[in-house]
Amino acid sequence: MQYTGSNLIACSALAALGALPLPSLAAGTNAVSPSTSEPSITLDEIVITAEKRSEMALRTPVALSTYTGENLKEQQVISVASLQNLDPSVNVSKSAFGGWPFVVIRGVSTSDGTSNSTPGIAFNVDGIPLNRGFEQTTAFLDIERIEVLKGPQGTLYGQSSTGGTLNVITNKPKNGLEASADVTVGNYNTRRINAMVNLPLTGRIAVRAAINSNKHDGYIIPNDGSTPTSDQDDFTSRVSLLGNFNDDVSLLLTQTNGHLGGAGAGAVNWDTLHSAPTGGRQRIVYGGNPFPSYDDDSFSNFAAQFNWAIGPVQLTYVGGYLNYSANEQQASTNNPLGNSTFPGLPAYQALHIGSHTRTDSHELRLANQAPGFADWVVGINWYRELIDPDNTRLWVAPSPVLGPPPPPGTAPTLADSMNIFDFLSNTSRTAKGVFGQTTLHLSEQWDVTLGLRYTLDSLENPGTQAFGPFDVNDNYCIAPAPCIGFPDGGSQKDHKITYRVGGAYHFTDTQMLFADVATGFKPGGFNNLDPTTGQPGPYKAEQLTAYELGYKGRPVGNLEINSDLFYYDYSAHQATSGVLLPGSSFPIIGTVVAPTVIYGWESDLTYKLSYADELKLSATLLKSYYKDLPEVDANGVVRNLRGKSLDTTPRAAATLTYAHEWTLSGGGTFRAQAQTKYSSSYVETDVQNAIQYTQPSFTRSSIDVRYTEASGKFYVGAFVQNLENKLQINSNPSGFVPGPGADNSTVPNAATVTVTDPRTWGFMTGVKF
Repeated sequence: MQYTGSNLIACSALAALGALPLPSLAAGTNAVSPSTSEPSITLDEIVITAEKRSEMALRTPVALSTYTGENLKEQQVISVASLQNLDPSVNVSKSAFGGWPFVVIRGVSTSDGTSNSTPGIAFNVDGIPLNRGFEQTTAFLDIERIEVLKGPQGTLYGQSSTGGTLNVITNKPKNGLEASADVTVGNYNTRRINAMVNLPLTGRIAVRAAINSNKHDGYIIPNDGSTPTSDQDDFTSRVSLLGNFNDDVSLLLTQTNGHLGGAGAGAVNWDTLHSAPTGGRQRIVYGGNPFPSYDDDSFSNFAAQFNWAIGPVQLTYVGGYLNYSANEQQASTNNPLGNSTFPGLPAYQALHIGSHTRTDSHELRLANQAPGFADWVVGINWYRELIDPDNTRLWVAPSPVLGPPPPPGTAPTLADSMNIFDFLSNTSRTAKGVFGQTTLHLSEQWDVTLGLRYTLDSLENPGTQAFGPFDVNDNYCIAPAPCIGFPDGGSQKDHKITYRVGGAYHFTDTQMLFADVATGFKPGGFNNLDPTTGQPGPYKAEQLTAYELGYKGRPVGNLEINSDLFYYDYSAHQATSGVLLPGSSFPIIGTVVAPTVIYGWESDLTYKLSYADELKLSATLLKSYYKDLPEVDANGVVRNLRGKSLDTTPRAAATLTYAHEWTLSGGGTFRAQAQTKYSSSYVETDVQNAIQYTQPSFTRSSIDVRYTEASGKFYVGAFVQNLENKLQINSNPSGFVPGPGADNSTVPNAATVTVTDPRTWGFMTGVKF
């Protein structure tokens, strides 16, 4: 594996250590210097629950990154989509269907956001899994911290954690009166409001309520003056009640509600993105579509956590019920001449998604209370997801079968539209698991970790599919009415044993070397149209075996280093393929299983130079490739992606953050923070034509400044995100792009692609009591 100049960014984390002015104090202490009588400079200790028990991050033998709620606020990370700006091993791609985010960790993810599949990265809020992309788009609300676990977590987190787990931990009620509020305003008419109040009702019962409102105008602008897309109009509320009935028993109840509105996700035109100069011109798209674009989603989630200390054993129950209704429509914004309804006549498309998802999740586990020779946890869990209805439709107007085309210049209407495809199903997925993991402390230096899990997963997906303008009774289908087609769907069952075997050697209380072998598992699914057969059918489960060697440590109290080498034998990777329907720029998503290899090195350091200065550097080097992935293009030609990279997986990425704080004469503080991320190029694959498109290397930088008055109760600040004002693609081009087999490759801007946000800036102010 060879790298060029970008290698210096990644390696500098370790190479620079010899030049750092490091105090000679024991790590993690607050020892007093005899010459100055002042406390030594140390980093804060972080307590995590990544292994389903409270423990120090520095002593957890798992590759992970942790970000506090304050970190997220300072760097304007308000949702999962912007988490990639902090962690170079994390990327976020988008689905062509719905524009939902897909978290990518070390190259592992999924690109099928439909109910036919499950994610490759587990996403949990307070232990409750959110498996659908639309559920993960809601803004972070009153967050304590986020834990990013890297590598397969099959033992403790089960199916759909092949590449890792993202845990969102919210703030819990406290036995004290607290309140806070903050407001942010900025360009694109940005208006964000957060508010929280914490009330102790009795000495043992407390309630906490928080709200979040996020609004901004769209970034992607139609040329006819219609409503811009990629906007935001969201609202979320949460109420938590915590009862500590005695020192051994507690119960936490949480209710979360919200709504997502606005015009919804958008995409820019492929040719304009590459030909227009940096800035607003790249975000101009085609208007005139008779189909409106909109989001109208609502959700209501309930969660409960019960803890009971029974002598030497801790019993924990975590359960939740999620209710999510999605009603979304994406109108095409590509060149309407590229939609091929009539030669030379503009045509417009719209993708509609309507679903009602209900999810039950229950986990019961036991763990040891006091540290001993063996720290252990055993448990069982049950997960059920019901999606009824589960409907995806694509329409086009004008219709090529309603007679002669309308006169030139005539705007099409819904009355002269037709159905291209309509998938309607009633999807049910269940997952049952039993697991156990123990860490044996063989000596003060040596630990051994052993974990095992058995998972049983099943999918039932009965439904119908209609291709073309007529339903099963030969009736013509016009938007927005459903088009009931022929029977479709099926079932799939998988079971799997996953394991973790590892060891750790502790040089000191704050330094260790660890190694492990772990497996991940993602269940199989069902293709409405299998790319290999052209018929409905199931596909196989995903499997990964990971080998990892890592170091965690604080050589001195003000410096922390984490470094990991990893190799993934991705023996069965669920890769997305597609079948393109005639007259459509939207491929029907299908999945095939292919062997893949991923390996690399990641390292990060946090260095507190003084009480006022802190430096963070994180870097990742990564190599991924398909061992064998044949694709059949639109002309029926077999093309193999053997040796090609996985999508959204740069070979090198790094983030550098520096913060300085000045203490003013009146006791207030002024803090300035600058951050930049470097990413080498990566690819996004048009699987229909077996073509990979390259996102060139880029930097993405931000600045945040903040004044906090002496009591810490009031602050004002300002920020700029994406100083470069450059856009990066984060999905494969959808539509006809020049290349082999592209039917309309001569039509400019026939294809669109989703991109990251442009430059944003704003001002914020907040109070807390």
